[in-house]
Order: sequence, then C-alpha cells, then structure tokens
Amino acid sequence: RRALAIAAPIALLLVALMLTPASAAEPTPVGTPSIDLQHFSPAGSFHDFAAVRSARLLPRFRPAIDLVASYAHHPLQLSEERSGTLSRYGGGVDGLIAGHARVGFAFGTVFELDLQMPFLQYSFAGDLFEDFGNQGQLGLGDLWIEGRFLLLPESKGLGIELTPFLTLPTGSADRMMSSGVPTFGGLLAISRRWTPIHVAAHVGYQYKPGSAELNGYYSADDRILYGVGVGVSPSPAVDINLELAGHG
Repeated sequence: RRALAIAAPIALLLVALMLTPASAAEPTPVGTPSIDLQHFSPAGSFHDFAAVRSARLLPRFRPAIDLVASYAHHPLQLSEERSGTLSRYGGGVDGLIAGHARVGFAFGTVFELDLQMPFLQYSFAGDLFEDFGNQGQLGLGDLWIEGRFLLLPESKGLGIELTPFLTLPTGSADRMMSSGVPTFGGLLAISRRWTPIHVAAHVGYQYKPGSAELNGYYSADDRILYGVGVGVSPSPAVDINLELAGHG
C-alpha cells in the first residue's frame, strides 16, 4: 500500500509530461531566466498550516506524500492609473490551476528532506496574449528540493526551523511556469502552540540569477518570502487556519 502511494505522484508526473502540448509561442532557450506565475508553495508542515512554514517535522523515519490543488485568479494582469487609482485594462493570464505533489522523509528528529513540484498546471490566457490563441496551456512547474533543519522544537517553548532550498528549472518556461534557471535561498520559520491554538511565521530570500521581463511591463528577479498564520485545532483531525503568505 505504501509503494502504491509513493508511485502515484510519479505516475501523475509522467502523464503530465505525455499530455503537455507544444506551445504556440517560441520556446524559451534553456538557461534563460523566465517568469514563473506559480507563487503558491505548499508548506508541507505536519498537521499544520497550508502555506505558512512552521517548526514541525514529520515523525522520525516516516515518509509523507501530499497532493494539493490550487487556483490563482488573475495571476498576470496589466493596469493603468485612472482618476488616482489603478484599473485593469487587460489580462495576460486570467487563471492558473495546479496540482502540487510533495514527497518528504524525516531522517531522525532534526532533519527532513522534501521534494515538491507543481506536476500539472493549466493556465487560462487573457485577452492580451494572442500567442495563446485565447486558449489554455498545459505545463509543468519547477522542482523544489528542501532540507529542513529543526533548530529548536516547539516543546522548548518556541520552535525554530531553518530550510535551505534549491529549485531546478523543470517547468514550462515558454508558458511562464518556470524560473528558467536554478534558484536557491533559505527560509527561517518560528512557531508555537497553546492547546488548541497554534501560530507560525516565516521569512526568507530566494536568489534568481539574472532577471526576466515581459514587454517592459512585468519583471521577475530575487524575492523576499514571508508568511504569518494563526489557527485552532478543535480536534486532532481538524485544523482551522487564517494565513497570509506572499513575496516581494
């Protein structure tokens, strides 16, 4: 049963590769920085928040597999100033649906290795992108490799976790679903629990060699990552969270 669970994300990835159509636009050369519109990265924390990192690892010597679905509304829009306010005048990408797969394993009580990737993404083109033919595009996302080090467990009062990461440009750069180049960085997370309340926050930095621009309107470069969340667990199987996560 465990072998079947591990094989499922791999099978889904292979299916996505086989079904990915050729892009109508000119492919982005390998090693060229590009724009990645996928800004959601599942936290992968054990029985915790969805997007905010916390200082909690998997039970030691235990694997974990996550499959998460996400939707981004209007991830790439153009606007102009009208009467002192910004108003939308055209859409690049009006929607982005994705499935995210993550495999993790805790090597003891202080280190966990995670691999995650948006294995299937479908974007809805806006009215400004004629290359898309006003139709959807199917593609993959970049592979994230994370090493999570638990510096201080929550049982000591305040949990602290350090997560260096590396991303590989496995995504569809010509569909704006990849950074186009390897990136790396780190995240620092803190968290604490008072039964049944839990809180967490993270801050980090992602370095991207070079930068990418879209017709002088939109650019992608290094990112500051942040997040904060508060939640309540009315039962061992239920978490109700309020989260804010983003980048700048």
